Amino acid sequence: MRQFLTNCEKIEYLAATAYRRLAANRGYDSHIRETFQALNKDEMAHARLVNLIQHLPGQDLEIVGQMAQEDGNVSLIFAQALLEVIDKENLTEVDALLMAIDLEKCFIKFHVNNAIDFHNPRIARLFKKLGHADQKHLDRLLSCLHWWGKIKRKDPSKMG
Repeated sequence: MRQFLTNCEKIEYLAATAYRRLAANRGYDSHIRETFQALNKDEMAHARLVNLIQHLPGQDLEIVGQMAQEDGNVSLIFAQALLEVIDKENLTEVDALLMAIDLEKCFIKFHVNNAIDFHNPRIARLFKKLGHADQKHLDRLLSCLHWWGKIKRKDPSKMG
């Protein structure tokens, strides 16, 4: 279980790093950069939360199920792949938003599934909280994408 939670923490840090790098892209509109910066801040807080729960005294960190481990591996691979794409390619604003949307959808599935699967109520609450936060991230990204579509229609020179 500790390795599983360590991987969860790593996933959150990878997501934070991806969002930080997207936010640093000076070619992106400031609204989009601010969105990515806010998501970076949230993911860093999530990583600290997962780290904290691992170190609380009296934690019953029972063995994690195979399904949870597989979902965690998928999320970890997805986050690593996103970071590689960000580092190697010059993503348009739309592509960056779409990739971030896919990442958050992956995280929602992972966190919601694990909120149900864990018998430890404290860990189940953690994953439920992370799932709710991911849904807010997804909503924010979808709103940003919608906003960007409106801007593009008004000013085609803003196409990214």
